[in-house]
Formats: sequence, C-alpha cells, structure tokens
Amino acid sequence: MQKVVVSDNLFEDLEPEQEALRGVAELVVFREYPGAAAFLEAARDADGVISQMAPLRGDVIAQLDRCRVMVRYGVGVDNLDVEAATRKGIVVCNVPDYCTDDVADHTVTLALACVRKLPAAIQQLRDGGWGHVMHRPIRRLSALTFGTWGFGRIARAVHSRAAGFGFRRVAHDPYVPDTAFAGSGVIPVTAETLLAESDVLALHMPLTAETHHLLNAHTLAKLKRGAIVVNTARGGLIATDALVAALDTGGLGGAALDVLETEPIPADHPLWQRPNVFMTGHLAWYSEEALRQLQRQVGEECARVLRGEPPRSAVNRV
Repeated sequence: MQKVVVSDNLFEDLEPEQEALRGVAELVVFREYPGAAAFLEAARDADGVISQMAPLRGDVIAQLDRCRVMVRYGVGVDNLDVEAATRKGIVVCNVPDYCTDDVADHTVTLALACVRKLPAAIQQLRDGGWGHVMHRPIRRLSALTFGTWGFGRIARAVHSRAAGFGFRRVAHDPYVPDTAFAGSGVIPVTAETLLAESDVLALHMPLTAETHHLLNAHTLAKLKRGAIVVNTARGGLIATDALVAALDTGGLGGAALDVLETEPIPADHPLWQRPNVFMTGHLAWYSEEALRQLQRQVGEECARVLRGEPPRSAVNRV
C-alpha cells in the first residue's frame, strides 16, 4: 500500500480524502505542521503529500525520496516550492474550481456593501442616527462600471453576477485573448483604461513576482476618483501602506478586503480606523459545500497520480 502524508489541515475529519484514496494509499495525518524534521521522518518515504498552509520549501522537498505528487488544499500554491518539486520529478496539483461560486458571491457582496455604504449605515443606526444625508453620495448601480483585473474562472463568475445589477462591465487580463470575451457582455480594456473607468475594481489573479503590489502608490493614483477596491484573491496584490494613503487623501472611495498582507490583521492596524473600509477574515472561499468539495477533489487528484493516471490540475510539468 502506498503512503500519503498530510502535512497540516484545519478540517474536522478527513473522510472525503480517505474515501478517495481507499485501496490506493494510507493517510498519515498531521493536524498542524510539526516542523521540517518531524515531517520528514514521516514523509521521506511517502508516495504523496497533501498540504494546506505548511511552508514546504526546497530543502524539505529535496529529501522526499519517493514522492510523486503534492496536492495543495486550495487554488494558490504559494506555500510550495514548485520549482524544487519539478526538479525532483514531483507533480504539483491544486484545486482551481472548488470555490468559484463562493468567492464570486463574496466579491459581489463586498462590492455592493461598499457601494451602498452598508457598514457605515448600520453603525449610524446603532449610534442612534437616522437618514441618508451623512452617506451621500450613493450611486445607482446601473450608473457604475464594474471592472476586474483578471478574467479567469472567478472573474467571469463575478461578471455574470454583476450583470444582474446592471453594471457596465470591463476587464483587463494580458493572458486572455479578446476572443474569450465574446458573448460575455464584458469589454476588454487596457490596464490604464481599467483604472480610469472602474467605479468598482475587483482583483482576480494569483500572487506572483509580477503581480506583487500590483496596486501601489502609482497605480492607485490612476484609479477613478471615488473608486472602490475589492480584494478576495491575495493580500500581497495590494501595497497596504499605499492603500491607506490613498484612502486618507480622499481619492479612493473605499476598500472591501477579504485578504490582507498580514493575516490575521492586527487590532491596531490603521485600516480599522478608516470608516470606508470593510473587511472579512479570509472566508470568501468558504461554504460547507466548498469545504467538502475541496477535500474530496484533493483526495481524488492524489489518487489519480498514484494510480498512474494524468492529473486534472497540475501546475507544473515533470
């Protein structure tokens, strides 16, 4: 029987993974990552590794003597050294579509809450206030442009939802041909146009060296005055200090953030003092359905490779 080591996980149980791997491999499970030495004691002869947040870097991966597959619980593989795994002949897989609907729903929910200024309106009511005057201006949704930086799976789901509210919709994605926009009602634009025209700008791309601090002092200054930024992708896409500065100058209308550069966000972080900032705790991906789908698909992907079948969602070539 082959062996798969789970480096860390936050789930109540691993029944979906065990079911998917039944007859293929036995699971050795760590609830929390035990550190490199203890992990390697269990995983050095493992045929597969499943990881959630554990930082599995090149020095650790180089010592996985039998490993053929590493699967990440989630879309991003930031915590895995993919280049080291490739050199070792290990296929690295993710689960790119388990939470598409959930992240899209959360993105649009955050955007609507900011446009309608719901957090401030709710607080006003709790403080004994009433009326609309202090919240002016609030714009009609159909008068606004909803933009996404990125036009992948989640961004397209976001646009399909935004269409129902009457937004004009634009997107910029240098890796997607204009033909991919056909029939979507979404207008492909340059990065400059996206920044200049978006009343709501949602970020939907992975965090890479190229996209790190994509929104910085320079790009934030190019945003349409009063625009709202929504980030449900990766915290590192936004330079936090530059975001705070843009909020303070009044050029930026607000921000709705589910992900941040530092998580969890410290209690004394300046973003807490900005009334036009709305934050949630990295939960856009979550629903009970998404949770179980993620676990099942991780187990299924691992089993495929260990059975000698091609993976469904490899992020590298070996």
